[in-house]
Amino acid sequence: MDFNIVNPYTVIFVILNDMTRIKLHIETVLVLRFAFILICLLLLSTTVFAQRSDLGSWNILNLKINYTNKLSFFGEGQLRSLRFYHHFHYYEYKGGINYKIHKTTLLTF
Repeated sequence: MDFNIVNPYTVIFVILNDMTRIKLHIETVLVLRFAFILICLLLLSTTVFAQRSDLGSWNILNLKINYTNKLSFFGEGQLRSLRFYHHFHYYEYKGGINYKIHKTTLLTF
């Protein structure tokens, strides 16, 4: 009978080496899958248009009037358009009163 004597450290090294190869193979597959998905998204993004190429405008006018050291009034108006000063689609007007109750505290109504 012929018996081969195997060093146990060699067996452990071969098993660990095979596990490392399997781990590297799985990581390679994951990287390739991520690269494929990224390339597909980049190709799709060149054919899909999310926004129009026309210029728009967003105008804001702010006014503040200090009545006293503690009391002030403010107003604001906004006007937005999808094309450069044409096709207005949003406007907003607001105003209020500021009252300073302490040098670091301001109430707004």
